[in-house]
Amino acid sequence: VVSTQSTWGAKYRRVPYHNFVHAFDVTHTIFTYFKCCHMLETMTELDAFVLMVSCLLHDIDHAGLNNSFHTKAETPLGMLSNASGATSVLEVHHCNLALEILAAGPTAIFEGMSSLDRVAACKSVISNILATDMAKHKTVVDQFVGTCCPIYDQGNSEHRMLTCQMLMKCGDLSNLTKAFNIARLWAIAVTTEFYEQGDKEKALGCGVTPSFNRDTQPELAQVQISFIDFVGLNFFTTVASVFKSMSHLVDNITSNRARWGQLLEAMQASRMRKSPSMLCPSP
Repeated sequence: VVSTQSTWGAKYRRVPYHNFVHAFDVTHTIFTYFKCCHMLETMTELDAFVLMVSCLLHDIDHAGLNNSFHTKAETPLGMLSNASGATSVLEVHHCNLALEILAAGPTAIFEGMSSLDRVAACKSVISNILATDMAKHKTVVDQFVGTCCPIYDQGNSEHRMLTCQMLMKCGDLSNLTKAFNIARLWAIAVTTEFYEQGDKEKALGCGVTPSFNRDTQPELAQVQISFIDFVGLNFFTTVASVFKSMSHLVDNITSNRARWGQLLEAMQASRMRKSPSMLCPSP
């Protein structure tokens, strides 16, 4: 297991956020959902094992550049995706590498399964990784709500498949729900990666993504509050509406939003105190 993990980890790049530390963190978070939130009871052992594997591989070979960059900069991945009609540029790339690794000698950890289970496992890896494309966020959530509400059926394979996708997304977005000092460090890491992409966009002259512009430097607290308001809070509330054992995540993200709000207010107040117009009011 350690050897396999090391092999996979070596295929992650040294980027500020989408690195092997992130992949391992997502995997560990899913493990805590299994152990502390009883989510293991919602699926089969095979589902759970494949979900953990998916977590470790879900951002493999990520270069710290998002799907939009690959498309507009016409990178090799972007050109291939445009030619094939695929929109999940990175997620398809991660899936391709994941399947290649899972079929390679010492890391072929599905080889001991029956052919039926092996095929099902590979399809689940694809399903789980593709669900992390935020452009498909609403579609995945709507399918989960429309299928698994109001009653979740553990014996229904479609229910389990959608739950694995949602848990994959929970793990991927879990920074929002971590203790605030940890959430803040992850927010700084992802913002650093965004700025590095913005620098590349500027150099290429292909249009800088607004929130990725190092020159304007949008307030970190405001960016986090906006993401929580528009994505995070509704998402974790939806998950908790089906799985009550996940309700504490809603409490955590609500608490973190309040902390970000306090920071934003403090920074705005400090800025006003330092403003010349505030120090020297017009007669």
